[in-house]
Amino acid sequence: MCDYWDYSVFLDASFGTTYQRMAKRDGCPADFLDEKNTRYYQGQLIYLNRCNPMSKASMCIDNNDFNNPKIF
Repeated sequence: MCDYWDYSVFLDASFGTTYQRMAKRDGCPADFLDEKNTRYYQGQLIYLNRCNPMSKASMCIDNNDFNNPKIF
């Protein structure tokens, strides 16, 4: 699949950050370890571990601070 893209960007943020944002946006629990978040959290772990998207991206951006993203 990666062969079809000319350029890709991976936005990296901690689970703490992403779940805080999801809670604000969607009204779900802010704690990623909350049992209501188990399915999504486990799915994200599987994806990150199996696919290692950071290693395939053309550019990775630390997006923990929404107003101050950093390329790494």
